[in-house]
Amino acid sequence: MPTGFESAFASARKKGATSFGYNGKVYSTKTVEEKALSDVMKENPGLSKVIDEKNANVVVADPKRLKKLQEIGGGDRYMETWHPDDPGDENFPHPKPGTVAFEIYKKEMVKDPKLLKEAIRMDALHMMPNDPKWKEMRQEFTNNFKPEEMEWIEKNKYPNEKNPDESLTSYMDRTQTDAYLRGGLNRLPDKAIQSDFLDEYAQNYRGIRKDDNGKPVKYDPYSPKQREIINQMNDYLIKK
Repeated sequence: MPTGFESAFASARKKGATSFGYNGKVYSTKTVEEKALSDVMKENPGLSKVIDEKNANVVVADPKRLKKLQEIGGGDRYMETWHPDDPGDENFPHPKPGTVAFEIYKKEMVKDPKLLKEAIRMDALHMMPNDPKWKEMRQEFTNNFKPEEMEWIEKNKYPNEKNPDESLTSYMDRTQTDAYLRGGLNRLPDKAIQSDFLDEYAQNYRGIRKDDNGKPVKYDPYSPKQREIINQMNDYLIKK
C-alpha cells in the first residue's frame, strides 16, 4: 500500500502539476530519473544542440528486460543510449521508440543522484558527433594521437578487434577515438572508475592507473594537444 507521500506524489503527477505540498514542504513531481536528466541538460547546455529534452527519457529496466539483456550477452552493461531511429531487434527492442532513451541496467545508480547524472551525461556524449563543431574537434583529436600510441594501437588492438577488411582509419573512428575522449571527459569519482564503473582510459587520463603488479603506470597516452582539445570540449558542453 502506498504511503501518504507516495499518494500525494502520484496525485500531483496525474494532475500535471510541477510541484506539490506535503507536511508543510514543497516537492517536485519529477522522478529521480527525470530530475537527473533535467539537471544534466541544464548543467551541460551544449547537449541541447543534439538532444531535445522533451523527446528524451531515462528508463530503468525491469527484471524481465534485464533477463532479456543477459540472454543476448549484454549483462555486463550498466546503461545504454538508444537513438530515436534505432528500433533495436525483435528480442530487445527500443524501450521508448522514437525518443532518445537512456536505459539504466544497474538500479543502484538510481540511488545515487550524482552517479546517475554523470552516467547520463557520459552516455549522452554518444549523440554529440551529430553537432558539426563537436565533430570538427573530434577529428582534430583523432589527428593528434601520439605516434607511439598509434603504433601501439596498430600492433596490439587493431589486428584483434577490426572488422573484416576494415581500415585502420575506420577502426580508429569506430572504437578508439571515443574511448580516449570519454576517458578525458569522464567526471565520475576516482573510486568509481577503478571499480564498478571501470574505465582505464579515465585512469590513464588522471594518471592513477596501476599495472598488474599494483605499480603506478607513468606513461601518459594522451598528447598535450589532445588534452587541450578535451578542455575545449568540456567548455563547449557547459557554455550556452
